[in-house]
Amino acid sequence: MYLLVGVLFVAGYFALTLFSQQEGNDIGYARHAIGGIAFAYGTALAAQVYLPGFGFQDLIFSREFICFAVLCLLASSAMELWERSLKSAADGEVSSMDEIAISLPLTLLGAAALVFAVQDDLMIARPFYYAILTGAALLQVLNRTRGRFSLATLKVLTTLCLLLPGIVFIS
Repeated sequence: MYLLVGVLFVAGYFALTLFSQQEGNDIGYARHAIGGIAFAYGTALAAQVYLPGFGFQDLIFSREFICFAVLCLLASSAMELWERSLKSAADGEVSSMDEIAISLPLTLLGAAALVFAVQDDLMIARPFYYAILTGAALLQVLNRTRGRFSLATLKVLTTLCLLLPGIVFIS
C-alpha cells in the first residue's frame, strides 16, 4: 500500500507537470504541493522502517511530515518565483509580491518548527524541527540574496538548503 501511495503522488506530480498550462505569471502551486508531498513521503518512508508501530495515518498527519512537505513545497515554489522575477526584472511590483510570497511562509514555517521543538518534552523530534528551521532559514537567506546569483546557481543552492539540514538532523 505504501508503494502504491508513493506511485500515485509521483504520477500526480508528473501529470500536473505535463498537462498544466503555464499562462502568464501563474505559479503551479498544486504541482509544487504534490511534488513536496511526494518527496517528503519518500523520505518519511525511509525513516518509518525504524518505527514499526507507526501507521500510515500517523505518518501522513505527523507534524514532522507536514513541516518537511511544506519546506519542499516552498523550495520548489521559490525556484519558480525566482525564475519568473528574473524574466520580469523591470517590474518592481511583481518582485515585491514574489518576495512576500516566499518570505512570509518561510518565516511561519520557521516559527512553527521552533514552537514544535520547544513543545517536544521528550526531545525525540527536536533535531528534526531544528533541521526544518535550518532549511527555512537558509532558504530565507537565499531569497534575500538571490539577486547575486544566476538561475543555475540558485538551483544548486536551493538543493543545498534542503540537504544541509540533514547534517543538522544527523548530528
